[in-house]
Amino acid sequence: MTEASGTPSEYVAKVVARSADLRRLDPKARRLVKLLWAARGGITHELPVAQQRANLRALFANLPQDNGSARDESCAEVDVPLPGRTLRARWYGEHATGSAPILLYLHGGGWTLGDLWLADSQCRELAAACSARVLNLAYRLAPENRFPAAYDDVADTVDWLRERNDPRRIVLVGDSSGANLAAAVAQARPDAIAAQVLVYPQVVTTARGDLLDLRYDDFFVSAEGLASFERLYLGGADPADPRFAPLLGPGLGGLPPALLVLAECDPLRPHGAAYHRALCAAGTPAQARTMPGMIHGFFGLSSVLAPSAEAVHAIADFLAPLRTGPNLLEKR
Repeated sequence: MTEASGTPSEYVAKVVARSADLRRLDPKARRLVKLLWAARGGITHELPVAQQRANLRALFANLPQDNGSARDESCAEVDVPLPGRTLRARWYGEHATGSAPILLYLHGGGWTLGDLWLADSQCRELAAACSARVLNLAYRLAPENRFPAAYDDVADTVDWLRERNDPRRIVLVGDSSGANLAAAVAQARPDAIAAQVLVYPQVVTTARGDLLDLRYDDFFVSAEGLASFERLYLGGADPADPRFAPLLGPGLGGLPPALLVLAECDPLRPHGAAYHRALCAAGTPAQARTMPGMIHGFFGLSSVLAPSAEAVHAIADFLAPLRTGPNLLEKR
């Protein structure tokens, strides 16, 4: 997440030094970045993980929460029984019909931060916009549960959903590290899902500096922070393992159709662009939508950043064929 800015004078110096980069941002995104910098890095990786978690929750609690009609979307807490463990989750869209799409949503937070509350807003909006049922999953977090714990949780949850539903209506959706998990599991379970929606994913180690746009470093996420989360998650595991680095997966062809939603002013934007190119080159149907002037983390902040709502509607349009026939999406 954002790096500490130090004293007020250091904050001012940082704003001046980064003025050219800041001008590329949407005005409201620019204001948000400045607020984060002024807070002197409340979610900086230099803090203990427990403090980062508490600060991130406090940050989101202080943001406006009005999601329009989606705020009234019903939800219910449930347990997902998996081999040897039970995960917490939250269902949205209980009003949806039995033939409605089923979205498995995976929150971001660098495999380390976040919980059900972090994705509550976007899950409500997706359930309403897509006329879908949405399962918001609290997968296990690092460093208490290192790689591949989160991956295994998602893969096993897909299996659990497939046993109870038509796999032609199951969609994997994730943002940031959640999109990383969605992309990796889509490769492992291509016949268990109908589509994948990846919002500003990380698809390979951040040690690949050629895939980072450092003009936007520390605009909500920083290269150092991303590397820190990666170390906490991997704990010494091979960063070339395709369960972590889906860009390096051996089979990118024949996967379910993909929509990638990217933020223009995001250091990870080249990751999403590279994955889109790789999927297309391998013959997997893939679309990419880049939101101008947006930063990493914008999705789910519709009450602050209007393009978040635009992204929700783009996802709804992409998944619309699932509402009329489970095979139609394959023909797009």
